[in-house]
Amino acid sequence: MKPLSFIALILFFALHNISFCQSPGTLDLSYGTQGKIKYSTGLEELVIYQSAIKNNGSIVLTGKAKLAGGPNENIVVAALKPDGTPDNTFNGTGYRIVDFQMTENVGKSLALQPDGKILIAGWVHNGANFDICLIRLNSDGSFDNGFGTSGKIVLNLGSTEFGMAVDYLSDGKILVTARRYNGVNSDVALLRFLSNGVLDNSFGVNGISSEDLSNNNENPYDSSVLPDGSILVVGDADQSGFSVFFAAKYSKDGVPVTNFGMNGFTTFQVGPGNNGVSTVKIQNDGKIVIGGYAYEGNETTLAVIRLNPDGTPDQSFGSSGMVTTNIRDGSEYINDLLIQKDGKIMVCGVARGLTSNSDFTIMRYQSNGTLDVSFGVNGLVTTDFGNTDVAASILSISDDKFIVVGYSDGSSLILARYHNELQSSTLDMDNKSAIYVYPNPTNSWVNITLSDVADGPVSVVLKNSFGAMVHVLSTTQLQENTVQATFPENLPPDTYYLVVGHKQYHFTKKVVVH
Repeated sequence: MKPLSFIALILFFALHNISFCQSPGTLDLSYGTQGKIKYSTGLEELVIYQSAIKNNGSIVLTGKAKLAGGPNENIVVAALKPDGTPDNTFNGTGYRIVDFQMTENVGKSLALQPDGKILIAGWVHNGANFDICLIRLNSDGSFDNGFGTSGKIVLNLGSTEFGMAVDYLSDGKILVTARRYNGVNSDVALLRFLSNGVLDNSFGVNGISSEDLSNNNENPYDSSVLPDGSILVVGDADQSGFSVFFAAKYSKDGVPVTNFGMNGFTTFQVGPGNNGVSTVKIQNDGKIVIGGYAYEGNETTLAVIRLNPDGTPDQSFGSSGMVTTNIRDGSEYINDLLIQKDGKIMVCGVARGLTSNSDFTIMRYQSNGTLDVSFGVNGLVTTDFGNTDVAASILSISDDKFIVVGYSDGSSLILARYHNELQSSTLDMDNKSAIYVYPNPTNSWVNITLSDVADGPVSVVLKNSFGAMVHVLSTTQLQENTVQATFPENLPPDTYYLVVGHKQYHFTKKVVVH
């Protein structure tokens, strides 16, 4: 087939106004069944707490599960391929149940190491108290026998302790953020381990830094390690009869940073009632975004606050650094949040009406805290899987797609994949030169036209949505501003990116293969 001339191409699109657009927040119908996947696990109970995405696009998740007829809750770790199907290279089944032979075993947080190993932090109940647990699995789901005792650690600090978050540090050490009862109140405890699972005695006291920051209960829920190695911990704390947001900052050695808040600790009450915190993310500019909920009367609303790097409220965000959003008259809360490259903030969680089941709930805010009306319906997307649905974790898989992972019916694993930024196959302009890719969508080839470039060699590389090279398509001469690129046979349907090089210019264009 001969390439269309540039003028004919312009006329064709102008006359027919052809466009294949997917608005941000719409389901990606190429994923699962109409954008959704639901696995009936056969478990008596399933709760998902966190997920992460590997370099190859696979998803790893953790939580707790109770086997049908089983007496105890166990830690569950599962792996899914990019298309959402079980990754059977992981433990031969796509999942692993971890039983410490305790009455309760929970995987609350996970972190991926650069070598593909998987860290899981949580807690177990020893029959009398709760203890911190830490697991390391190899990428294939087997226990890492070079870590702890056969890949597992249980740490009893003398009372009641919960492992709430785990971070892999740049030097190979491992940080666990925990809640620790001191005999009177709950405190934040930081534990640092060497790469083999032994407590790092150079950190805190014998590897543990524990501070009573407010002489009241402090219940940490999440943490984040900053580029300079300092540690940001968030949760809720008791204050004047209410539960309020708190943030605490520590040096890389586990010492409170005195120029953050008041001696490393600060609190915020969102709304007139109790608050709860679930997650924290750090923006590229160092600002801190915290998600959770706030009580207003008998209802809870979504709550997001943003702090400056020194712990003061960011006055450019919402009202005095705080935003609350009421979706339905009932129970609403945030489980996870995602900060986009453009500064927009996406949150996922639950919205439950007074007389209705909960649905997957996703909201997107502009960087100033106002709802992004270009996303879903006035900033809101809800997805119904047919019963009580909980969105637990949100993952960006590319600039134009994201996945939400959760659970439903008390025992089903659910996932949904959505479009993010506007996708369109209409003509697309580059800021230095106009480049046109057509037909798009396609199944085997495309024409690439550079409108103001007449000659010279052109290189064309095909990459997947994770940035990995799939195929070098061609290095050839332009003919009438155009080169035709043929895709490899049996290329799976998906969204790809063409990286087109010509002399000093490089262009990247999206192409959909069906």
